[in-house]
Amino acid sequence: MFIKELKTFSRDNWRVYLLLIIASVIIYFTWKWNLTEILFLFLLNFLWNLFVMVAMWNYQAKNNKIGSIYHLACTLTFTVMSIYWALFLDQFQYILWQITYLIAAIKAITYYNLNKDIKLFNAATVWVINVILIWLFLYLFKFDLYATIQAIWFSLVTTWLVSTNDRFRFFMSLFWVFFITTGSFLITWDLYMNNNGEWLWISLWYFLLTMSVLIYHIKLLPKYLKK
Repeated sequence: MFIKELKTFSRDNWRVYLLLIIASVIIYFTWKWNLTEILFLFLLNFLWNLFVMVAMWNYQAKNNKIGSIYHLACTLTFTVMSIYWALFLDQFQYILWQITYLIAAIKAITYYNLNKDIKLFNAATVWVINVILIWLFLYLFKFDLYATIQAIWFSLVTTWLVSTNDRFRFFMSLFWVFFITTGSFLITWDLYMNNNGEWLWISLWYFLLTMSVLIYHIKLLPKYLKK
């Protein structure tokens, strides 16, 4: 069923894959680094964004059981990336928030597939956990404005992601992806202008892939406006 749904999504949204090809070509010719690591991280990032879109596609079609499976898949993919960033790139700010991302994913899986509502997993509980995580983040790592903004943003995302109200979850997700797409574009352009015209691969792929998610959300928007 997992593969079948992915094939159906890929057939209806084949343009998403063009961004993968475009980004891969640009990165290959403009960035000299460990190609294996680039491809590994890019593939994980691509799968994460793809699973987000397939989850949203199934949620809007009321295929909640399938949507929750992809919800969990994108969370686990991001967790793998977070572990890699922490171990090899010294980026620890991502792994802390996997706690609340996993809570939201478990909430969706149990609610839609097991008909069990874990009431302890709610917005209030997640918010309390996020406050603790923000404190830990600021305590354990030196202050960095961009990372702190990310920390607060992750907290907001996971607080609404735990919701089982599909319409609310979609509009909050649309707001989230618009914010990160705009922000990643500005960061990518700034790095390009200050790096002698050389694209920084990690910021470039992030912008291109999140842009594909934003485009997909806009595609779904008319359906949610009618609900």
